[in-house]
Order: sequence, then structure tokens, then C-alpha cells
Amino acid sequence: MEEYRKYEPIFGSWYLSRLLGKGSFGKVFEIVREEYGTTYRSALKIITIPQDDDDVKARMTEGTDLNTVSEYYEGILKEIINENEIMAQLKGNSNIVSYEDHQIIPHGDGIGYDILIRMELLTPLIDRMVEKKLDEKEVVKLGIDMCKALEVCHKKNIIHRDIKPQNIFVSDTGDFKLGDFGIARTMEKTTGGMSKKGTYKYMAPEVFRGEPYDSTVDIYSLGIVLYSLLNGNRGPFLPPPPARVTHNDEEEARMRRFRGEPIPAPRDAGPMLTYIIQKACANDPWSRYQTAEQMRGDLESYLSNYGSAAGYIPAAAGTSGEETVVDESIRGYTGSVAADQMRYTSRQDSIHNTMQQPRPYIQPGDVPGERKKKKIIPLIIACVVLGIAVGVGGFLALQALSRGADLDLDLAGMMNEPTVSGYDGSGKIDGDITIDEVKKQNYLDAIKKEDKRNRANDLLNSISYSADKTEGLSNGDSISVNASYDSAIAEELGVNISGTSTTINVSGLKNIPEYLSGTTEYNGHYYLVVNEAMYWTEAKATCEQRNGHLATITSADEQQFIRSLLEKDAAKYNFWLGATDDGHEGTWTWITGEQWSYTNWRKNQPDNRAGESEDGDQNYLQICCGSADSDRYMLWWDMSNSGISEKFKDAPNFKDTQYCGYICEWDGLE
Repeated sequence: MEEYRKYEPIFGSWYLSRLLGKGSFGKVFEIVREEYGTTYRSALKIITIPQDDDDVKARMTEGTDLNTVSEYYEGILKEIINENEIMAQLKGNSNIVSYEDHQIIPHGDGIGYDILIRMELLTPLIDRMVEKKLDEKEVVKLGIDMCKALEVCHKKNIIHRDIKPQNIFVSDTGDFKLGDFGIARTMEKTTGGMSKKGTYKYMAPEVFRGEPYDSTVDIYSLGIVLYSLLNGNRGPFLPPPPARVTHNDEEEARMRRFRGEPIPAPRDAGPMLTYIIQKACANDPWSRYQTAEQMRGDLESYLSNYGSAAGYIPAAAGTSGEETVVDESIRGYTGSVAADQMRYTSRQDSIHNTMQQPRPYIQPGDVPGERKKKKIIPLIIACVVLGIAVGVGGFLALQALSRGADLDLDLAGMMNEPTVSGYDGSGKIDGDITIDEVKKQNYLDAIKKEDKRNRANDLLNSISYSADKTEGLSNGDSISVNASYDSAIAEELGVNISGTSTTINVSGLKNIPEYLSGTTEYNGHYYLVVNEAMYWTEAKATCEQRNGHLATITSADEQQFIRSLLEKDAAKYNFWLGATDDGHEGTWTWITGEQWSYTNWRKNQPDNRAGESEDGDQNYLQICCGSADSDRYMLWWDMSNSGISEKFKDAPNFKDTQYCGYICEWDGLE
């Protein structure tokens, strides 16, 4: 947070208060301002482009200059500004995150920007889900609120394309709001492609297949969100809790959905709500709700009859219902395909049946006139059953509370999901896997009793995460993460623990650049033995032209690695390393500026031998291969720029066997 203090006061009067969360493309802070004794609070998202220096380096390796790279990031900035304009157009809608203001601050080096976006302060849905599971009425209300948000978007020809829990927020009044209108997708262009793990979970099949699509993809994604919330937070075709979900399970479930298999009923939804969700998630876009308004109507009908919904059924697809003409302008157009690729139908084809208002379900053989006569006895029975149910339910509820069910803890859900960086085949997890501090605090804030809250804090502090693989990662790898905790404290509190293991799928790692082909990786650095005769200055320039440098050796372990590399690949007698004392005789330095601490000189070296022969001053570092039984094997000595010792010039096959090759190294690529 301190790195952004330099921008205070932000927008003239706001100050950073605390970190709310961070994601792939930025951080979100709570900001405050004081006015006449009143404290006002808001949310501030800070987005940095480019995300890191690696992205700039990657673009430079593509043959572009700094001006071209700067223009590229300026283009991304313009796209984000356009997204801000969209958010400004939608301001004032009670179910869309309210955009307030933004500020663009160019970086001092002329490449990239910090973008500050002020928004209303809300609670992320995923944080609310950590506190407690949403009940069925809350899930339906979420669906209604999201439909209202999509109605506004679609009428303005805006297709969100990324409906998922991470982009849904909750206000203090309990209203659900939709956020993130494309900034994440724009920012993907600064990272060489981001992980789509979360996106795939809710993506419509036609988007996955790269086919033309319209606004019904938002309805599909919303349907999958509702499905997951009513299915133990697991999507269609996944094994039910508490079974562990593997990477193969996720892949198979995804492919079954994208192949168009009808999704099964959610675990915690009744027939009518199941019908609504399955209609929203139909594989064929024309079989879905054609507008968010239609889906909202059915959800509102369900909610208005909540409690007696078991006695109602929706009008089946294909039966007579209210006929609605689909307004093609409302469905919107993505702009990603030519207009003539869009699906168009005749007006007759665009008429479809929607769900009627729920109607009483009458059993075959019932006669309405006779139903009144049979009313009293069922009513008495119902009252007795209801009394028993209330008593049993109350008893079970008290038992659950006494066991601490209000403290249910999903360890996987509390995890700060790790980031993976590097290149495909040599990626690694950045740092340790830790608990998410924001989720931790939210969990503790929900506990009212101080003694219980203190013990819960002890429990959270005892949580640790370990991964079965942390480096050497490739795209498509599945990392198993296990969580451990103090079971004695959990038992003392009566906490129900879940999520002790989870899986992280690796994606988004960049391909290794072509110029690194044939290299060997060691500690995140890449090395290449080149059996080509060159002067030291020529070898240095050649490595640098390939975005590397002559190799340096700063430890005994690295010396041993270089030795093994030469024993495998060397076809020359000596090899240049990246060190010199030229211009500062007797004081050797690595050309990279690394500390000169470890050395492996041959006896009586370096000796310079200036003026003793035609070799010239010996100001450049070699490592000797030669014969393994010689007194110079794998040791260092100094040599002139040519690498030629005059007394060996006439030796047989001199250039083939004794001329000097070189070792290139690339670093900063982990």
C-alpha cells in the first residue's frame, strides 16, 4: 500500500485506508475522506500496465523498439478508458457497481500507466460465501438482481461475457451488484494470456468453440452460477461433496458441458427452480431465455410462491404460453464476428414460448367441488406435522449451534490462490501459499464472542498449505495443495472443517523464446555451450544480441553445474566467461555487475603476462576443458582477447581443438 501513498490525496481529498484484495491485474483498497466530522468511504481499484518488466522485455524480444512498446500500452489504456465510459453510462442502476471517477498517471519512464478507478464500497460475493452459505431464497434473489443488471446492459448492446461469482458484489442492504465490465479481458493483453480457469467454469459452449454469439451467453453463465450455488459450489457433472475434485474430473465435466450434454438437476434445487436453471443453461442458444427479462420473470414468480412452490410447476417448453417477439437489438452484438455470421431468423421463428405464471398442480381425478369437503382433515394433519417439524428443526438447530456450525471453515476457500510465473516447462509458484488475510479478517469479524473469536484466530494462524509441486511447471499441470491445521482447537470450537485439499491447474505460462532453444535451465537461468571460435569481445556481443550475456559463475554449485554442462557439450579446449579486468588491472569484475566473491583460478593465475609475448594483455576470463587428468581441468585463467596463445599456434588441428568457444547465459526469466 505504501507504494501508492505518493498519489495522496487521491482525487484531491481521499486517503488509502486498507487493502481489500488483490487479483491478477490490480489491487483494491478502501479509501476514506473526512468532511465536517463525517468519514466517507469508497473503493479504489489500482491497475498497473504493464504488469511487470517481463512483459516489456518479451515485447522487446519481438523486434519492437521502446516507442512501439509504449504505443502498444497506450492502446490498452484507451480500451480501459472505453470500459470506464461504459461503467459511467450504467451508473445509477441499483444492481450494477457504481463507477465514480478515474485518474490516469503515466509512469516516469514513459512506458505504461497507473490507472486509479474509484467505485462504491461493496462486499465481494465470494467473501460473503466464506461467512455463510447462501440459502435458496438468497440464490434466487441473486439471480433476479443479476437479470436486472443484464437487462440494462443488453438494452445498451453491452455483453458482459464474464458473469462469475468473482464479479458479483453485495451491498449493505443485501442487493447483489454486477461489476468488471471488460477490464480483466483487456488486461489479458499485457500478460501474454491469463489463466482462464475461472472463466471456463461459467463459459457458454459457443464462446468456447469460437462460434458467433450474442447476449444469451450472459444468461448461460448466470445459469451456471446459480447451478453452482445450489450444488455445493460445484458445477455440472462434478462429483458431489465431500468427494475430492481432481483435474481430470474438471476437464471431463467441462468437455461434457461443452459437448452439449443436458446438465443434471442441482443438488439443492426443486423441480421448478431446476427447470429455470436448465433452461438458462441450454446448449442451444435458441432454447435458452432470449432476454434477461424473461428469466427474471420466472425467478420472481418462483420467489413470490416460495414455500408453496412444490405445488407449482412451470409451463413445459412447447406448451401454449405468452408469445414474445425477440428484439434483436436488445440481444446485442459482440463485434467479434462479421454481422452476416450472426444468427438471424424470420419474425415467425423469433416467436417462442416463455414460462407461464406458476399454476396450481391438480392431481388427475380431482374434482374442484370435492376439494373443499376434504380440506379439514389434511389441514389438521398438516398442522401436527408442522409442529413436529418445527420442534425437531429447532432442536437440530440448537445442536448445530452448540457444535459451532456457525464457524464452518473451508480451508481451500480461505487460501490466497498462488500465482505461477515463468516459462512453460520451467514455471514455479511465486512464494509461499498463505491464507487470504481479507477472508481471515471477515471470518473473525463474523464471530461476536471475544473468547471464541480469539480461539478462532489461533485456529486460522495454525493453517498451513503445502503443494506437491512448486517448480518445473508446465501449462496443463495439476498441482495438489493440502492444508493442515490444529485439530485440537477445531474440536474445541466445534468447527466443521472442509476443503483440506484442492487442485490448482497451471495455465498462462509463456512459451520459451525461440532463442533459448537448446539451452539448459539451472535455478531459473538458461545456459548454452557454443562451440564456435570467437574473440572475447565478439562472444560478448553475440550473447547480448541474443538477449543474454557471457556466463558468470558466482558459487561452487554454479561452477559444478557449468562443469557438468561442458563435460556433456564441449568440443573446444577453452571457453569464455563473462569477466574482465580490462581498464582496472588486477580487479576482476563480472560484466553483469554481480559480486566478485567466488573464484576457481588455476595455480599462479591470473598472471596477465603483459609484454611477455605477442598475446597481448590477458584481461579476459577463460575456463579450461582439455584433459580431465591435467592440472588445469575446469579451472580459470586469464587470456588475451583473441584467445590465442602464440606458442600453440602451430599445433596440429589447433583451431578445431584449442580455439576458444563461449558459454551464453540468460537470467531474469524465472
